[in-house]
Amino acid sequence: DGQVQAQAFQPLGHDFHGLAVHGQGSVVIKDKVLKVNITETGNADVDHDDSFQRCVSGGSIRVVNTIEKADEKINETVSVVIPTYNRSLWVKEAIDSVLAQTVPPLEVIVVDDGSTDGTRELLLSYGNSIVPCFQENRGVSAARNRGIGQAKGRFIAFLDSDDLWEKGKLACQLDFFRKTPEALICQTGEIWIRRGKRVNPMKKHAKLSGMIFEPSLRLCLVSPSAVMIRRDLLDEVGLFDETLPACEDYDLWLRIACRYPIYT
Repeated sequence: DGQVQAQAFQPLGHDFHGLAVHGQGSVVIKDKVLKVNITETGNADVDHDDSFQRCVSGGSIRVVNTIEKADEKINETVSVVIPTYNRSLWVKEAIDSVLAQTVPPLEVIVVDDGSTDGTRELLLSYGNSIVPCFQENRGVSAARNRGIGQAKGRFIAFLDSDDLWEKGKLACQLDFFRKTPEALICQTGEIWIRRGKRVNPMKKHAKLSGMIFEPSLRLCLVSPSAVMIRRDLLDEVGLFDETLPACEDYDLWLRIACRYPIYT
């Protein structure tokens, strides 16, 4: 059967360039690609089989069957980044909530931003279960950026060290990305706990979905611990601004929201 092998992926509807035919029914698309039922005009002549229809010069190539071999292990391409500073009493719960996910990530990167409370020893006790990084105290933006720089995954999910994930968090977002391949960033809902009791967010904190730049100018509508983002989007819009003393995440979400939808 014909197989689509891709060196990179991009949302539906974007152009791809360069077809190379390798043996009967095997097509390598040399740029970012597609899933099922994507049609592009181009010059190609591909032998017909169960997975591809004949393409002629000036015609089109169309993937007829769903071929998702590259997505079979999509869970293995998620890097989790946890920045922490002097939160040894809380960071363990955060880490454990990631390790308990029904769909495990590729790696759990925990960046200790110069803690002095025993955080280092705690992180080392996890052995190979996490990837600990240690640095002098430079702030949460530098810690997150250090984690992003270490990350090997196609997706990055952030978690603050005083937050927790429900067990199906990663599975839910990965399923969303499979069903919405044009998406570059999404966030989940969240439960607020204050002094041990659940509190309800005000209506103004309701999370919107789509092009949310204008409403985001009034207040921040994105939560770092709820976000999963494609790694290459950060290459485009930049990382967290390490010069900002606060609202560093808000700044990043605005840079994204003015260009792309943020889904909830």
